[in-house]
Amino acid sequence: MEMALASSDVYDQQYAMHNRGLANLYLGRKTAAHDTAVKLRDFIEEHGMYKELRYYHHLMGKIDLAEGKPGEAVGQFRQALKLLPQQTNEWDNHARFLYALGEALYEEGDLEEARKVFHEISLLNVGRLTWGDLYSRSFYMLGKIGLARGENREAVSRFEEFISLWDEADPGIEELKETRRELEAARASIIR
Repeated sequence: MEMALASSDVYDQQYAMHNRGLANLYLGRKTAAHDTAVKLRDFIEEHGMYKELRYYHHLMGKIDLAEGKPGEAVGQFRQALKLLPQQTNEWDNHARFLYALGEALYEEGDLEEARKVFHEISLLNVGRLTWGDLYSRSFYMLGKIGLARGENREAVSRFEEFISLWDEADPGIEELKETRRELEAARASIIR
């Protein structure tokens, strides 16, 4: 990351700042993450790369989520998505940004909008390639939403899709174990 920050390429620098902010956030350093977000915004504006503000809004949305403010996060993620270009190559961030919005909507309790966003991820073409984990997890989230809405057949279908994508990739993760439990419960409720 230090090499990217020292790079003469301003895009490398802004991407490194974004990732530094996310790393600080995941380590529980919310103040450092926020400070990095402010530096990132100032850097982007200083270099006139206004579409790159999507990374600032994404980071701020993640901070809002970590602070238990999903409504504010939704606004940040929607702003970030407005600044995304069309899908063009495997490095596109569509799945990353959409997944963050879906999480915030889910936490906010807006299951219908969250369902639409996670479904949109499942339809991405190249915008999901770098973020295959999030593409797969979108099916998991669609299953959870189906369960929460009492749509057990939909939940079963989506959980099965998630398991088929994830099963051999990382068989020991807790999400997979939880999905199998939820899948069996959803199947049992359909049979009754």
